[in-house]
Amino acid sequence: MSSFIHRNPCKDGAQCKDIDNEKHIQEYEHPSYCPNGKNCQDTSQNHEKAYRHLPLCKYFQKCSEYQKHIKSHCDKFRHCNPSCELGNNCIHFHDKQHIETYKHPFSQPCPLTPYHCALYEQYTTTNTTESISYEVEQHCLDFAHVCRLGRNCPDKDPLHWEKSIHVHRPICSFGNKCTKLVQEDHLNLFTHPNIRDIRLL
Repeated sequence: MSSFIHRNPCKDGAQCKDIDNEKHIQEYEHPSYCPNGKNCQDTSQNHEKAYRHLPLCKYFQKCSEYQKHIKSHCDKFRHCNPSCELGNNCIHFHDKQHIETYKHPFSQPCPLTPYHCALYEQYTTTNTTESISYEVEQHCLDFAHVCRLGRNCPDKDPLHWEKSIHVHRPICSFGNKCTKLVQEDHLNLFTHPNIRDIRLL
């Protein structure tokens, strides 16, 4: 008489480091391969955990064999730009090569953010949206800017998170008791309660 042993799903899903370990796969169930195979471009956390994928080519989409459609290579590797590990907190937003190589949850960064974009300054200091010009609004929809509140940002609006970069500065260990709250050099390095990371000069 045969018996069927129901395996529990592995908590790490397709990102399991033991996915090829015989003993482990006898005890735990793992997801199947992505139906899009070598053509999959979805690098979101949920998708990466839900499906197994071909190994990612180390040259991503800049791979010459991928660009020349060499089948023997393309059938073995996935060619897509991976998501930046820092996500919305990316500090490399002015690094052109980094922005071109990795996916980010925000729009193309404004080349003048965080200190020199007059349009963003106008957008964030205007009290009513009715008085914002089309040029200003369109610029802020086309480009991402560094949120002045950084890691302390309370805004939950999805559009704000799509159009903003939230750099996580280290938190000052002295908090409200910090004695350097009037020193710009210190404020530019550390986050403090009730003080914006980016301040208008």
